[in-house]
Amino acid sequence: MTQDSASNHDYTPWDQWRAKDYLDEYYNEVMPDEQFALEFLQDSLERLPEVDVALDYGCGPTVHHSVALINKVGEIHLADYLEDNLEAIRSWVHCAADAHDWTPFTGYILQLQGNADPSVEAIASAEDLTRQKIAHTWQSDAGDTDPLGPKMREFYPLVTTHYCAEGATNDKETWALYMRNICSLVRP
Repeated sequence: MTQDSASNHDYTPWDQWRAKDYLDEYYNEVMPDEQFALEFLQDSLERLPEVDVALDYGCGPTVHHSVALINKVGEIHLADYLEDNLEAIRSWVHCAADAHDWTPFTGYILQLQGNADPSVEAIASAEDLTRQKIAHTWQSDAGDTDPLGPKMREFYPLVTTHYCAEGATNDKETWALYMRNICSLVRP
């Protein structure tokens, strides 16, 4: 993804992006905007059948959307433009000491799924299951016609994308291109 040049804003260049800084600023607590987004995701997932595999495209350094998927999917694939984001995810998957703490988000997701007061054990169990289901992490560019290569075109029965195309550009034509390319991954 090229950084948006049609913007009236100054953005930090991608090569200066630090996943840890982003997580520390926006993901230490479940803020209201994320509460609404997770509620929408949970409501949407309740209406869908179970699938063998799902893709979270443009996942950033976050795993909370994957946690929301675990009751609906057999396997989770994650794709992002920045290797630093994928390293943050891998760090969490491997329980590294410096991995981000997602327990507030996991607890909130479990509440949305009907567990009014999730225990520490329930949260740990959901996170362990998420770790088990994350099968692939891929670096990818939504600007590519086949963002995961031609073999993955129309592969996924479920693709989620949160804050990806709209976070990478404020140009409507570029956004539409990114969305077309991401949607090419969805199974007909």
